[in-house]
Amino acid sequence: MKKLFILVSLCITLMLMGCQGKTESKVFQVLNEHIKLQNECNRQYETLTELFSQETVLYNQLMDQGFEDFEQIKPLVDEGSQLVKEIESQLQDYQTCVDEASLDEKELGAVDSEPLNQLVSTYQIYEQELEQYTQSLISLNEAQQNFYEVINDQVSIATLDERITAINLAIDEANTHSMKEQEALENFNQLYKEYGKMK
Repeated sequence: MKKLFILVSLCITLMLMGCQGKTESKVFQVLNEHIKLQNECNRQYETLTELFSQETVLYNQLMDQGFEDFEQIKPLVDEGSQLVKEIESQLQDYQTCVDEASLDEKELGAVDSEPLNQLVSTYQIYEQELEQYTQSLISLNEAQQNFYEVINDQVSIATLDERITAINLAIDEANTHSMKEQEALENFNQLYKEYGKMK
């Protein structure tokens, strides 16, 4: 009877170890699927970057020309207004992509592997920073829209100063979140490489 008990215990232990290996493999597979989805979002981000760059050129041209002659700058204002609407639309698509690609802990379940848990945790920190960065881009886009909306032949210097200050603050905020997002991504990539070497 004792021998039978040892054999059953051993079988159960082996079965549990096998399940644990499969669970870890499944979690890593789920993580990789989300990484692929986030990488697809990067294509939309490239388009966003290009649009923001175009708006920066227009904005700088407006700053150089000044706001005294509205008829002269009106084409730039119209183009800038159209551009920030395009950015808004692209930002909505990008945010939707990022949200849909986000990792849901319910998909993972519990994993006893500390290195894998740390990898998942680091990836979630990256996703949080990415979300903060995306929100800061949305705030910047709103500040840009508010700027172009007020430019007409009656706009006061005080109003322009207020809107320009709002844009500058939004740019600073976006830059700060961009650096944090990049740092979180680098941390994740480093851990991912280390985890890969262990396998």
